Amino acid sequence: MVSAHSQTTLAIAEDLYQLPDNARVELIRGELIEMSPASFDHAWISQRIGRALGNFAEPDLGAVLGSSAGFILERNPDTLLEPDVSFVSAERIPSDALRKRFPELAPDLVVEVLSPSERMVDVAKKVEIYLATGVQVVWVVDPQRKIVRVHTSGRTARVLRASAGDILDGGEVLPGFALPLADIFV
Repeated sequence: MVSAHSQTTLAIAEDLYQLPDNARVELIRGELIEMSPASFDHAWISQRIGRALGNFAEPDLGAVLGSSAGFILERNPDTLLEPDVSFVSAERIPSDALRKRFPELAPDLVVEVLSPSERMVDVAKKVEIYLATGVQVVWVVDPQRKIVRVHTSGRTARVLRASAGDILDGGEVLPGFALPLADIFV
């Protein structure tokens, strides 16, 4: 029997260092969220976007990171998210010591590729957290519908469609970056 006085123990970001390296979890406001392994399509799309960003941005403009990079976005309770792809501008890259841990840093740009098992309410919560903690641009990639939703703080999301020949751009974060959606959804 559960007492009315029982308390749920919230995890903190540092608890994640105790997990095996292959553990796929995120931490949202103290709650551990297990993530299923990425499908072939999910991983391939993430890789194509990451490669295009890396070819454009590295090494001069900043660092492009894959899904194994975690970022502490909130404290008390802690939120640590691992976007599928992220970009951190050169002037914001953490020092050597901080790169060995989860940095308390909001990337400049994040990419979330939807999985068939993900609920839109969960994705919307992550987008809200990203924007509220300083991420400037969030790209939500929907492989099934072949669209990308571009979220920026204080604006309605733009919807780009592969069928319309739309091109994903870097906006103010990566001026000059352009990636046709047809190159994402092969």
